[in-house]
Amino acid sequence: MQVLRKILGYPFALLYDLITSIRNWLFDKDILTRQSFDLPVICVGNLSIGGTGKSPHVEYLLKILRETSNPAILSRGYKRRTTGYVFASAQSTVNQIGDEPLQFKIKHPDIPVAVSENRVLGVPQLLMDAPETTTIILDDAFQHRSIQAGLTILLTDYNNRYSADYILPAGNLRESKRGATRADIIIVTKCPANLSNTEANKIRNELQPENHQSVYFSYFHYTRPYSFLERGRFLDNTNKEVVIATGIAKPDYLKQYIKNAYKAAYLVDFGDHHHFRKEDIERIHTLYENVGNVEKIVVITEKDAVKFLPFSTLIRELNLPVYVQPIEVGILFDKGQELNTELINFVENFYKA
Repeated sequence: MQVLRKILGYPFALLYDLITSIRNWLFDKDILTRQSFDLPVICVGNLSIGGTGKSPHVEYLLKILRETSNPAILSRGYKRRTTGYVFASAQSTVNQIGDEPLQFKIKHPDIPVAVSENRVLGVPQLLMDAPETTTIILDDAFQHRSIQAGLTILLTDYNNRYSADYILPAGNLRESKRGATRADIIIVTKCPANLSNTEANKIRNELQPENHQSVYFSYFHYTRPYSFLERGRFLDNTNKEVVIATGIAKPDYLKQYIKNAYKAAYLVDFGDHHHFRKEDIERIHTLYENVGNVEKIVVITEKDAVKFLPFSTLIRELNLPVYVQPIEVGILFDKGQELNTELINFVENFYKA
């Protein structure tokens, strides 16, 4: 199937490559203008169409940056059902701002979060709503070149690196892999926790980073799941069978972890950014009931948990034991402090200049 996709998609990929290359050339030559702002702007994104673990990495940035500055997040709000600029509040919904921005707001209620498809207009509006902001994180904005970011972070999945991929529709790249040269930092995500130095060096050589680019390798660390209905209650043991219900891109990493950590895993994959309906919850419940007379639970991601909120009453009525699986990012080879210093220095040097 992949070979057929490459063959059939190749002519269209050439056309798409031409269009995106012309657009990038126009920005590079300042024919298309880029707006800069009087505060540090960090862009986080990827070349591929998703599944690089962007949300946990944005949260990693928040954790580091909030120690020395006042960060805020500006996102497009993918698949929201509103348009224009929206400033997130405690009452915001998935339909208003999208799943990932709502996840950020719920987990970090003191962090300003806003969505706007036009980031150039969104930044000043965000600064009006949150004037204490000293750093802005542009979420999923690698191709949004109308803003001149001071630091650009490119994420690539260990199992689906851009260096071995092709441009749409022959592959999953939004633009040519040449675009990677715009990044200041490249992070290879979802790596095995025991990744060897030898393989890391092989990947680094494959990526062919420029002299100005730093390359890091990250992995996911899964912490204790907590009850969806009672956030303060944590899962007591892993001697259970698990129904995994996800609306994320590439859930294989999570499924493999669950298979290793629990007795058994059954995946129900609804596709990335899926808006859950009552019928979906009932389908999950049916699978849960059919697992058998064993200790069993349902596990969802934090990204999906915000989309389960409207069904809290139904989940309680069904007596469905839903647990939320948090994810944290770790940096391999003891390079975490190096990355943290690079982030903090960028912000501090911006204000010194």
